Amino acid sequence: MRRKWIWIVAAIVVFLGIGAVKSNQDKKAAEESRSMVAATVETVAPTATPKPTAKPTATPAPKPEPTPELTVIEAAPVVTEAPVTRSAERTWVLNTNTGKFHIPSCSSVSQMKDTNKLEFTGTREDVIAMGYQPCGKCHP
Repeated sequence: MRRKWIWIVAAIVVFLGIGAVKSNQDKKAAEESRSMVAATVETVAPTATPKPTAKPTATPAPKPEPTPELTVIEAAPVVTEAPVTRSAERTWVLNTNTGKFHIPSCSSVSQMKDTNKLEFTGTREDVIAMGYQPCGKCHP
């Protein structure tokens, strides 16, 4: 409420032109009106705005949520298979220069010189036992 009066007084001051005083008589009149306005503002007692009182309400206690029942599902038995053996006889391409062995469709086979190529039919274990290492591209 007090702020409202201050705005009203400020509007009156601007409207009457009290802020822009030119002569001594105008100054005296302006001071008188300012003192009257100030006295009016001081005599108006601000009214206390009643604050709403909140009535305490009982908050309901949270209901515990039912926990879902856990059901045990038996898993199927894990079957461990023997690793796939590459013991079947195949045709391998051996590189006598590098000591690597390849499958015939490997791209490295086409890059080998014919003098370094050697075809071998047997198991993977046989080729490794001969001292050859598997190719890094075709992973035989």
